[in-house]
Amino acid sequence: MKNEHLAEIEIQEYILSSSPTIGSAFEHLQVCPKCRSKAEIYRQLILGIQAQDSPAFDFDLSASVMSKITEKKTNTSYFPLIWIFVSIAIGAILASSYFFGQFFSVKLTDISSMLVVTTATILLLFQGLELIRNYKNQMKALDLN
Repeated sequence: MKNEHLAEIEIQEYILSSSPTIGSAFEHLQVCPKCRSKAEIYRQLILGIQAQDSPAFDFDLSASVMSKITEKKTNTSYFPLIWIFVSIAIGAILASSYFFGQFFSVKLTDISSMLVVTTATILLLFQGLELIRNYKNQMKALDLN
């Protein structure tokens, strides 16, 4: 027999065991009213949980989930959009160099300035694609809610 009280886990194991009359927990509960009252509280709690009805949904959960899963969206091609964006970027660069070329100290015929223009165009292209991708992801997230 123990001189100290049973731990909560020991009391719960005693209540849930298939043969509660065997072991040191049974012997301790015979002489300790405090642990016996805790065991009775656990027994009533477990019986109350078992007596409750299982929760039920008032709507068809599987149909709701399946409607979200079965909707497969087609994969859109960004190829025409990329060419439109590249054409607009090149057109904007050429138009600005035509109208504001007199204010540039370096002409576009210089190889270094062509490299800068090409790099800027590529960066604008990737920035635009990133913007479109972020927009599509945000719209997809809104569609799921």
